[in-house]
Formats: sequence, C-alpha cells, structure tokens
Amino acid sequence: MSEEVEVKVFEETPVEDRLEKIRKKIMEYAEKQASEILNEAHKREAKVIEEAERRAERKASEILRRGGEDAEREKRKIIAEAKLKARQIVTKTKEEGIRRVFEEARKKLEALASSKDYAQTLEKIIERGALTLGGGELEVVLPEKHVGINLNLEKIAEEVSKKTGVRTTIEKAKDTVYATGGAIIRRKDGSLLVDNTFEAVFERKEKELRTKIARILFT
Repeated sequence: MSEEVEVKVFEETPVEDRLEKIRKKIMEYAEKQASEILNEAHKREAKVIEEAERRAERKASEILRRGGEDAEREKRKIIAEAKLKARQIVTKTKEEGIRRVFEEARKKLEALASSKDYAQTLEKIIERGALTLGGGELEVVLPEKHVGINLNLEKIAEEVSKKTGVRTTIEKAKDTVYATGGAIIRRKDGSLLVDNTFEAVFERKEKELRTKIARILFT
C-alpha cells in the first residue's frame, strides 16, 4: 500500500439529514438576529458620533476664544476620528453577532447528541462512513460519553456488506475521540478513516455558513 493511501483522510460529502436541519436553523436564527444586531451596532455608531460632535463644538469654541484660526479644521478632525471609531464598533458588533450565531449552533449540536433518538442518528452516521470506506474490517471511535450507547453494529455491517459486496465487520475502538457527537469510522489497520464527528462535519460547512451569515449581517 502506498504512503499516499496510508495517510489519506476520506471525508464524507453528504451531511447527515439532522445536521442539515440544524444548518438551516442556524441560518434562520442569523436572519432573526440580524435586525437586532444591526440596530445595536448603529446605536453605538450614532452615540460615538454624537459625543464626538459635542466634543468638537467645545474644542472649536475654545480655540475661537483663544483667537485661534484652526477651529473648523480641529472640529473636522475630531469628527473624522469618531466616524472611523464608529465604523470599527459596527464591524466588531457584527463579528460578535456571528460568534453568537455559531454559539447557538453548538448548543443545537449538543442538544442533538442528547436527544432520545440519537442512537439512530449515530447508526446512520456510522453506516455512511463505512460505505465511504468501502466496507471491510472497520472500527468506530466514539466520544467517551457515548461509548455506552447501544448500537447495532452487526446490522450496520450487514447493510454495508450488501451495498458494497465486501464482507464487513464493525466494532467499537478502544480509544475515544474528544467530540460533542458523531464518530470516526476507520479501517482496523488505521490506513483510512472518515471523520464524521459533529465538529468535523460542522468545520467542513463552517466557511460556507460564515460567508452566508456575514452576508446577512454585513449588507
């Protein structure tokens, strides 16, 4: 077996249906939050500029009282600096909005991993990973808190054998993975694996989600 095959990591393209629903909920949540976040940002922006204008007027009056000629220029400078600061505040507030949306997404993933039908979801995730690997002698690496979940790995192996034409066995690995949910499915010899932990699936979608969320908040 070549070195390239030994180190190659296979990633599953289809996202688990439940995770796709969560993705849609994230976008709905982002859209609902957009108005609130933007209002908050613009209020902060207006407050900074308003305070700067008052400060600029006071500064200009002081310069005029001293007989100076640079009152208007100093006033424009103060307001320009305030507008720059205000734009930075707006950007920071929007970025905080994106962080809030992703935090909500993580909560939904945690809720999925604690749901009563999670075992069925996990079995589907394992089957898809096993099919991606083409069957064979496989093992499943689970988060430590999910090792005790009753999974019908024998039935999954039978399904994979039928669909791939390759005799398949699946068993739980002795090691665990640090993850909210999902699993890593790998060949027993460690040559190939599919990382279908929630974090890995989410990471593969994060760039797309972040772009869409930013579009909602920044336009």
